[in-house]
Amino acid sequence: DVGHPLQQLRLTPDPIWRLLFSQDGRSLVVSSGSSDTLVLDVESGEERYAVPCNYGAFCSSFSSDGRWLATATDDHTIVIRDAVSGKQRQVLRGHTSTLTSLNFNAQGDRIASSSADGSVRLWDWERGGCVAVLEPPGPYAGMNIAGATGITRAQRAALMALGAVEA
Repeated sequence: DVGHPLQQLRLTPDPIWRLLFSQDGRSLVVSSGSSDTLVLDVESGEERYAVPCNYGAFCSSFSSDGRWLATATDDHTIVIRDAVSGKQRQVLRGHTSTLTSLNFNAQGDRIASSSADGSVRLWDWERGGCVAVLEPPGPYAGMNIAGATGITRAQRAALMALGAVEA
């Protein structure tokens, strides 16, 4: 619509990285490269609240009932907030690199997240705990180094830490 309140909103001079509508279409999450992530009221164009981030939220997800908003921030955490008020409810920590995706399950009690650290984590967010971690195998997963010659103890230990076995 021409003249829609959102057209009057000055967001940021930086490119917008991510946009996400709530399921009911009443909220819009806007994330740019160097400022806080904004949660906007679509009807009025007003800012409901800002999610503090140094580099914007890399990914966000609303629960299916629209009650909760999860944002993955630049410090590798997931912050769960009341989707309307912005009040922080829970912080989930465990990833060691940038989060690349996150999503609530249909019931809204679990979150799946993926990260550039190569892991996928499943969270029981209300309890604040990680319930499962899927990680790619090490680069030497299953490599049999039994009887290998020409490597030091330290090299053998490093290979085993990367998935090698002595079978």
